[in-house]
Formats: sequence, C-alpha cells, structure tokens
Amino acid sequence: MVLHLLRNRVEILPPRLVKYADGTQCEPQATVISGVSKLNFPQITRFPAFRTMNVIEKIGKEQMKTDFAPFNVGDNVKVHVRVVEGGKERVQLFAGIVIAKQGIGISQAFTVRKISYNEGVERVFPIHSPKIAKVEVIKEGKVRRAKLNYLRTRIGKAATTVKAKTSNK
Repeated sequence: MVLHLLRNRVEILPPRLVKYADGTQCEPQATVISGVSKLNFPQITRFPAFRTMNVIEKIGKEQMKTDFAPFNVGDNVKVHVRVVEGGKERVQLFAGIVIAKQGIGISQAFTVRKISYNEGVERVFPIHSPKIAKVEVIKEGKVRRAKLNYLRTRIGKAATTVKAKTSNK
C-alpha cells in the first residue's frame, strides 16, 4: 500500500510496483513524518557494480596502515621514504612542513614543502603507501587554514615557519 499526502490528508492508493533494470520488482515503503510524505525505496544491492565497489573497499581496508603517527597541516615532519637503488633498499628523509592533506580512505595523501638551496621543493606522499616507512612529527604548528598555499610566495624563514602550538597544561 502507498500513502499519498494531498492538502494535509493522507490517502491510501493501490500498490505500485517499481521495476528495476534486472527485471525485479518491489513496492516502495511509505511513511508520513509530521505531515510530510516520504518514500523509502529498498536498498539496491543486486547489481554487480555495487558488489564490485564493496570488493574494492575491502581490498583498500586491508592495505591501509594503522600505525602511523597523527599529524595535521602546519606540522613540521620528517618523512622516512624507502628508496630502492640497484638491489639495495635504504631509507631517505624528507623534512619539511605539511601544507596540505587531501583524500579519504586508501587514496589519502599529504603534501610536504621544504626549502633546499633557496628553492622550494614540494612532494606529495600517499599516507598508506608501502614506500613510506614512517612519518615523524618534529614540531606541531597552529594554523587556521586547511591548505597553506600562501607559503609558496614567502621568502626565507617566513616560508618555513608557522606559529608553534602551545599546550595548556
């Protein structure tokens, strides 16, 4: 049965079946909440596309890291990156300030900027990449922006510093 709201009164209409592309049919559930009619359709999980997304999410959750230190935009960090040269693997440090964090889930990444020989160098690191050994927070910064793009135009010490976070203990 489907309920229909018309000029603040509820009418009972004959059931209407909704047909999906795969040939299945179902009747929508109707509810009336504070004088407003709202239709609730059953969740569609029959299509292969939805199952594929669930498989991709499961694989992504398996590969996500859980042991990295929490850090925010404005923090000075040292990123320990695994580098393979020839047949040997070594760890290389990239120290700088986090100017951006973006993405969710397995595709989460952060951008680190440093000044090397009076030239700004930025590098984007995927958080859950196996190439990152660890992220070490040197100093926490206090910023009021999600992206610190304004640091790109600054010169000298002003390009690498933000306010230090003070702890109220």
